[in-house]
Amino acid sequence: MPNRQTVLQRRPDPDRDYRRFPYRTVKTGSRWYRQHDKTLGPWWFSSSMQGRFDLPAPNGTCYLASTRESATRERIGPHIAATGQVAISVLQDRVVSTLALPEDVRAANLDSDRAAGHYGVTAELGVMTPCGVTQAWALALHTASFGGVLGRLRFTLSRQYGLAFFGGAGPRPRWGTDSDPEPLVDVARRMGISIVRPPDDDQVTVVGPS
Repeated sequence: MPNRQTVLQRRPDPDRDYRRFPYRTVKTGSRWYRQHDKTLGPWWFSSSMQGRFDLPAPNGTCYLASTRESATRERIGPHIAATGQVAISVLQDRVVSTLALPEDVRAANLDSDRAAGHYGVTAELGVMTPCGVTQAWALALHTASFGGVLGRLRFTLSRQYGLAFFGGAGPRPRWGTDSDPEPLVDVARRMGISIVRPPDDDQVTVVGPS
């Protein structure tokens, strides 16, 4: 009998055809948000295999969120969950860009009841760690000709979404960007996040060995 205290999400069946997996078409021009280093462009498709739905090179995945706040939570969520606050160093030199999707994306819809009933998907797929199982699903859905994965976000409890957008690995320097991205620290302050600054040097007492 399955144990309710263990993760039950299985890997995709290698012998199954996933081309009829439920999907939503995310339209060209729809507004999405991405937090990133301010010195780099916002459009980056990761193949590092560190992200939840990363694809192996030569393909990659660009992670977008449906609101500024949910994009911010994906950056600071581990810190808030662990300590209830976030160090200023986590936020500095990072921004949230508002982006228009450059093309229609036929995205596998993890929020569909049919994904659960017919394909064995659970809510764990959008939040579980480590990411070996989730990356296997990304590869299976990409192989089935989906352009991305649409689902809930790990650190956002309200009905907001993340889009893991598939494409060739690396940047898209010619795609449209945000001319005035918002500093991540400003978004966090507006959300009421507790931000911790390191003490000034003159407030630190160095104590030698006793």
